[in-house]
Amino acid sequence: MLKKFSFCLVTIWLAAFTQSVEANTCSDQTVRIESTADVSAFAARSCTVLTGQLIITGLSESVSLSPLSGLEEIGGGLYIYNNTGGPTSLAGFDDLRSVGGLVNLSNNSSLTDISALSNLVSVGGNLYISRNPNLAVIDGLGAVAQIDGTFTVEGPVEQITPMPSLTYVEYGIKIEDTKLINLDWLVGVTKINNNLNIRNNSNLREHLGPD
Repeated sequence: MLKKFSFCLVTIWLAAFTQSVEANTCSDQTVRIESTADVSAFAARSCTVLTGQLIITGLSESVSLSPLSGLEEIGGGLYIYNNTGGPTSLAGFDDLRSVGGLVNLSNNSSLTDISALSNLVSVGGNLYISRNPNLAVIDGLGAVAQIDGTFTVEGPVEQITPMPSLTYVEYGIKIEDTKLINLDWLVGVTKINNNLNIRNNSNLREHLGPD
């Protein structure tokens, strides 16, 4: 009887230990990254879940976000914006599956690749990709199934790879000042609760007619 009781205790302890390793929740309201040192400090905490928001801004030198690998869920928003240096890619967010608030990727001078977001399924607010001068191709959003806000693409984007999982956008889609030639990437969308707003896209005008 004692052996059986001890075995049960060990089993419960192992289950709890495994769960704590699998989901290391960091309960910060805001984590702000403005330097390589900030990246290292946050990475050292090995968060798989951040309950608040993650802000990456003001980076003036080249910075890799790859040490952030392992982060699977952000309860608040993900803001990567106003970086004159900063990351060239979003490597480090390869495991990210859910963002509870908005995703803001804007005004990042060095950003050329966001394909690391290939496991992102859910965005609980707006998905905003704007004015990233070297981001010609938006790739890696194929797993996004629902956007509970507005999906905005602005700036010199030439191509968006298909998003077959995306069926629903809560507050509309806005495409403005891009170099896109088609909207084929919206293959799976069956419901938009608000407007489809397409403006000042000269290449689209040539293929689809006036905006």
